[in-house]
Amino acid sequence: MLDFFINLFGIIPMSMAISVAIIMVTFLMWILGWSWEKRLKIPDPYQVKKSPKVSVVIASYKSAKTIRETIESVMRSDYKKKEIIVIDDTPDESVVEALRGLDVKIVRHKKRLGKAKSMNLALKGFKTDLFLFLDSDSIIDKKFISCIVPWFRDKKVGAVSPKYNTRNRNGFLGRFTSLEASFWFTLARTHMFFGSMVSFRGCGIMVSGSAFRKVGMWDETLVEDMALAGKLLTRGYKILHDPRVTVYTDEPESWKELYRQRFRWGKGGLFSFLRNIRAYITAPQIIYGMIPHAILVVALFFFIIRNSILALLVMWPLFELSALTPIILIELGTVIALLFSVYWIPATLATFVHSILFSFKGMRSLSEVLLLIPYILIFLPVLFGIYALGILAGIKERIKFGSKVDEMNFKDWKK
Repeated sequence: MLDFFINLFGIIPMSMAISVAIIMVTFLMWILGWSWEKRLKIPDPYQVKKSPKVSVVIASYKSAKTIRETIESVMRSDYKKKEIIVIDDTPDESVVEALRGLDVKIVRHKKRLGKAKSMNLALKGFKTDLFLFLDSDSIIDKKFISCIVPWFRDKKVGAVSPKYNTRNRNGFLGRFTSLEASFWFTLARTHMFFGSMVSFRGCGIMVSGSAFRKVGMWDETLVEDMALAGKLLTRGYKILHDPRVTVYTDEPESWKELYRQRFRWGKGGLFSFLRNIRAYITAPQIIYGMIPHAILVVALFFFIIRNSILALLVMWPLFELSALTPIILIELGTVIALLFSVYWIPATLATFVHSILFSFKGMRSLSEVLLLIPYILIFLPVLFGIYALGILAGIKERIKFGSKVDEMNFKDWKK
């Protein structure tokens, strides 16, 4: 039986070859990002009198507990030519009360319109040079705005994205999302090697006012930030990344909240991708970076599952107690050990190398390397599963309703 398995799977299994390829691609992506950052030229800051005006826009819905701290962080900014606009959909006066005494403009809506529609209505008449969009639970540092603004001297720049990090790092879930944020920071550096990012998060993104108005502002969809990124790329704008500045934002503190958030991202991400499919499928960052990496990961996953099932089918007749002899048990144990070593260990090693290279900048101590074990074995599979469910739900709705699908269903939101 042992000879059968060796002949069946081969001395050098395909999974090991794919795992080595994943490690090589991971190193290549990391090196590309590293080389971009080493060659990065920081634009000169503006003189105060010539600096463009920045409107800091904060969309709010039942955010009385967090929004004041967000605004106070903006007020501490060393950038002088700015204004703060709060767009509030909260049905009661709680947010207004929380902002009492602060120098901010408040635009209120009597009923919940959704983040995108609410902001579009409020900003329709604004002719601001630059918009900084913040979530109502996000914090920026003193030099955040002054660092990002000079990038917009280049009129081809549509948006500039910072690094993102988790503010509420208490517990394993907070630390997992922090590692994930570092992963996306490393991926952003790789994208910048090709001249532009392909997407961004809406908390802490600065957008050119003229570009924002030219592309039609926010789309009324679940993941409006990805949709805006797609529109900017379609119109020929660049999305830059500034690795010097970080926005700290609250992430889900329970698995239930995480599920709702990532399900929405999966579903809304599908809608946004379909809206701007031409821009995404022609982007070199995706063609030369993300697609080969994704193909290798998917191939490794299906190859392992396929051969594991095949092995179980071969071993199934041996599960009868009457057929189990000591020799067969030894051979069976040897086969299982062989299967584990030549398929799962290389895959786990590839995932570990990938995760540590892409996440180590988000670690506060070397002890957090140990978190990569549950991060790989628990957090990532759960996360990908949730995204898959969201994407499948989006596909189902798209098939059922076609282009008339409601992309702004409030049931998909956590609040």
